[in-house]
Amino acid sequence: MSEEQVITTTPSTITEAIASMPSGATRVLLQFNKISGAFTAVFGWVDPTTLNNDFFVYVEHEAFDFQNHEVRGTYPDFTVVERSQVELTVYESQLDLAAQQKITKQYPVINQVNAIGNAIEHLGRVVQNLLGDNPDPQLTAALLALDEMNDYIVEVKTANNLRKEFYAGSSDYIYITLADEAAAEEAQLEGGLHEAYGIGRWFA
Repeated sequence: MSEEQVITTTPSTITEAIASMPSGATRVLLQFNKISGAFTAVFGWVDPTTLNNDFFVYVEHEAFDFQNHEVRGTYPDFTVVERSQVELTVYESQLDLAAQQKITKQYPVINQVNAIGNAIEHLGRVVQNLLGDNPDPQLTAALLALDEMNDYIVEVKTANNLRKEFYAGSSDYIYITLADEAAAEEAQLEGGLHEAYGIGRWFA
């Protein structure tokens, strides 16, 4: 590798090596796990002789672009590639998180709990009616606990609505509703910027 020079010192602290992400090509240190060779991080360049850490190997790279480059492979058989020239990396965890966010945006957790709770409560009442004069004690206790939970949820939602009314009507606060927030986000991402940001495009 003509642009890299392997650093054989044993680094210890990387505090001074952490730098803000610059634009354009810049001199950096690539950090690899000394045992597995796995790539772990890239830092703005510092004198590697000032580092002393037994867990990492550092490789100096003279022209790394934080916006356009990424490291592929493991030490010592790694390459620095242009992101635009290689396949896009997609993590299963990213897709799962995006799916979860989409579900909870459409059906907030509180609404899910309410729907399930109402269904269970209705089913329990039906069963109790079928049992007639011989209700099941455990089912009765479970329905009572469910009633208590539902009452508490109603109480909290009522108090929350009162808070919303207060902030919406107060001149001391700027109250942003969910609709306002969604409209602002839509305006910020107008023109397909959500795709440029990444995983949002998978569930748009």
